[in-house]
Amino acid sequence: MLFEYWLMRFIRAHKGDFLPGGADSNSNSYSGGNLDANKFYGVPFFSTDSLDITHIGIQTRGNVSPDIVGGIYKYTYSTDSWAKVVQVGPFTTGVSGMQSIALTSTETLTQGIYMMAILADGAQLRISGHYTQYLQPLLPGFNGGQEDKSGFYLYKSLTYTSTLPASFASGDLSIWPYSGHYVPSCYLTQG
Repeated sequence: MLFEYWLMRFIRAHKGDFLPGGADSNSNSYSGGNLDANKFYGVPFFSTDSLDITHIGIQTRGNVSPDIVGGIYKYTYSTDSWAKVVQVGPFTTGVSGMQSIALTSTETLTQGIYMMAILADGAQLRISGHYTQYLQPLLPGFNGGQEDKSGFYLYKSLTYTSTLPASFASGDLSIWPYSGHYVPSCYLTQG
């Protein structure tokens, strides 16, 4: 818990853009993951206190060509399910680089386990992504630097709509273990 405490203090002291579980405020610069069409990707992260989020964004190295939406879900232990907190999108097509969408009001993520979700109606190459050594120890196999680069993301084949589902039972999502690869993800802007 000491690591999580200092990580949250660091994040709160450095407002700006970050991926869930990113090691620092520059971790959104990793834009190498690929999105498949009609696949819901969810990257788990956690908040040990509270985070005030103002925007959700993506970063690409090529123009955004399909419609892409992003959102945040929170895990509820008693029902073993994920409930949507907020979503944005679709993002503007034909744009390369970073773009973000402001939330209608600041969203406070209280203590808990969350999932950053992304869904596209077509394939998108080289989008924001975690590289595994930057994931938090919530994910199994975490080790600093270049060692033991492993973890997981949640996914589901899901026909694209501009509105993400209100919730998922945990059993609806499959766990994909990976090692040494990017996980596609939106990034968050902390206010």
